[in-house]
Amino acid sequence: MNETSVQYREKPSDSSELVLSLKNVRKSFKAYGTETEVLRGIDFEIYKNEVVVILGASGCGKTTLLNVIGGLDQADSGSIVCDGQEIIGAKEKQLVEYRRKTVGFVFQYYSLMPKLNVIENLQYVKELVKSPLDEETVLKRVGMWDHRKKFPNTLSAGQQQRTAIARALIKQPHIVLADEPTGALDYQNSIEVLALMQELACQGEATILIVTHNPEIAKIADKVIYLKQGKVSEIVYNKERLSAKDLRW
Repeated sequence: MNETSVQYREKPSDSSELVLSLKNVRKSFKAYGTETEVLRGIDFEIYKNEVVVILGASGCGKTTLLNVIGGLDQADSGSIVCDGQEIIGAKEKQLVEYRRKTVGFVFQYYSLMPKLNVIENLQYVKELVKSPLDEETVLKRVGMWDHRKKFPNTLSAGQQQRTAIARALIKQPHIVLADEPTGALDYQNSIEVLALMQELACQGEATILIVTHNPEIAKIADKVIYLKQGKVSEIVYNKERLSAKDLRW
């Protein structure tokens, strides 16, 4: 197989811009009188324009971790600082503002509004933020401008995910959080979506955090964070990152 590696990024220097820092993050859930600790002291850092993959088996705490980073759920203790803002213990009003301007979300099943067309899905988000990009710029960037008047149910799975990425980007977030973004896609659409995310980071347009159970996706990352039973078991910096177009599974 002819593999094409892309630029190698060393472990960030002290002068690199820190986007996200987690220290001793813990989260438990109670059900039927039993308390289960899902996150058991998570520590890592993410720097500007990195592609970071959190890799682990189902049930290891990946989605819970993404939810507490994104302010969709509150961790029990520890520290999560994103763009200089501590979000553990933040009030709901602060979290709403944080979700609006600091983080962009890409979900496994797109979460588009079915009664709005592509451009209207972006306009809805645009109205909630102070300094959005314009719809044409973002949709052209993800290859969806020609489909702007179509409704989600007329789009392919890959086109829906591209629209979801555009919706995240229009806010100009400091970090894009992607939860199994290829989980509902076939191989070819998966590659196209991953290539787009990799390109966004390489060109300085976004910092990308991808949660996945697919070890092949880790090959495109600057940094791979291995999660096992609610703990970080290893952090690896890739010396040579593959182009997403060269991934095989």
